[in-house]
Amino acid sequence: MLRSLVGSEMCIRDSLFIIQGQLQIDYGIMLFFAGIASTLLGQKVVMVEIRRRKMTYLIVVALLAVMVGSMVSQAIMGLYKTVLIMNVGGPLGLGSLCPK
Repeated sequence: MLRSLVGSEMCIRDSLFIIQGQLQIDYGIMLFFAGIASTLLGQKVVMVEIRRRKMTYLIVVALLAVMVGSMVSQAIMGLYKTVLIMNVGGPLGLGSLCPK
């Protein structure tokens, strides 16, 4: 149930991106096939090995690795964009706390 609910929510979100013209079709197709390939690899290879070796904790480790990787990449991109803005003298979106 949870998997179908998440899939349907993703389908609705992606449909809105396509309707609004915010999704580049070639990029979306590439990510679609990457998602299919990773799902097949995870279900047919990784899950079989996890069940065979009775190492169910690896599911949590895999989720942790994805979350940490995402967090690190987002932090690096945020710092990089901040440095770029500071180099050109642009505002960082922070205003004065005291009114003038």
